[in-house]
Amino acid sequence: MRSNLYNDAVSRAYYAVFPYARALLLFDGFEPKTHRGVFALLERHFETTGRLSRDLLSRFARLQTFRGLADYDSRERLPAERAALEVASARVFVDEARRAFLNTAAL
Repeated sequence: MRSNLYNDAVSRAYYAVFPYARALLLFDGFEPKTHRGVFALLERHFETTGRLSRDLLSRFARLQTFRGLADYDSRERLPAERAALEVASARVFVDEARRAFLNTAAL
């Protein structure tokens, strides 16, 4: 398997998470303008209030970092193990974001 497919997998994992992150913020009335803004607002309004865990925010930040490397650094080749970890992190984030929506809807 070509190593750039691992880069693609990490990039797509991030872009699977990103709409969930934005939706959480939009639901609360926040409209971030940048990818970093999404993280900053999640940290400020969800992690500090306990609605999302520090671990989940760390997963999002890692995905964001590796997505940047995968998409914009042509010399960077992510290994299969890193790609697998980040895809798993994306699944965890999506599951937690869904739970956060359900908890918000129940209020």
